[in-house]
Amino acid sequence: MAAFLDACRFSPASGGTADWLVAGPVGGYMAPAAAGAVNGRIYKYRAESADLSQWELGEGTWNASTGVLSRTTVLFNSSGTASKINFSASPQVAIVALKEDLISIEEANNFGTAQRAQARANIRANLSENGTFIVDRNGTDLTGLTASAYNKITWTNKQVDNESWFDTSTGKYTPQTAGTYLFVLDCTTATGTSPTESCQPSLYKNSTRIKNGAYTAVSGGMSGDSNKLLVCAVPMNGSTDYVEAYVYMPNGVTTLFGATSGTHFQGFRIGA
Repeated sequence: MAAFLDACRFSPASGGTADWLVAGPVGGYMAPAAAGAVNGRIYKYRAESADLSQWELGEGTWNASTGVLSRTTVLFNSSGTASKINFSASPQVAIVALKEDLISIEEANNFGTAQRAQARANIRANLSENGTFIVDRNGTDLTGLTASAYNKITWTNKQVDNESWFDTSTGKYTPQTAGTYLFVLDCTTATGTSPTESCQPSLYKNSTRIKNGAYTAVSGGMSGDSNKLLVCAVPMNGSTDYVEAYVYMPNGVTTLFGATSGTHFQGFRIGA
């Protein structure tokens, strides 16, 4: 699916079969840069000679640094082929929207399963494209932690990582789509003593602790294992922001249990 621009029509530097190097806008229109063209984005175009005897519909990528719109794929042309037209003179080139880019309500109501899936993908509505990740320790305890302190959790197993944004070597999740993300962190340890206290899951963003989960500390009466949960929503800038999972270890406790049912970390994008 291509992107759109308003009132974008320009003259390229030459005809022939070369990519479209923008020479300037056609009167009453804007050149791609002035119309807000985004570097690296795909646009559909229609190129036509003054007498309309030569024309070409295609799509290509805008290069902001060179001022060139590539002729990557020719969809239709005046010769009835999918090849670049050898324009005898510099044509006019307009950024256009084709039927494939615009879907009417009537057509959408008649979508089949595959078309609905593609529509969801176009707006990144699929969880598989929203940065969903699920990581755990695959049943292996994390030992040697510091008691009465916050410790970074390392993860050894990725159940799901649809966009490959989670790095198990660093423990960082760095989403590349801006928006609000929902995170769930579950931790299980033994209970500390004197006083009895639980562990506490914590979320760090850009190396700073921003969210704490449940925590319990009492003078007595609590024993056995401690399982605590953190659920929170966090805005991410889609480029440099990252989060990491931490756990506060109770006094006298240095091992985080690795059972996947009690220690795991997951998240995904829930909106803008």
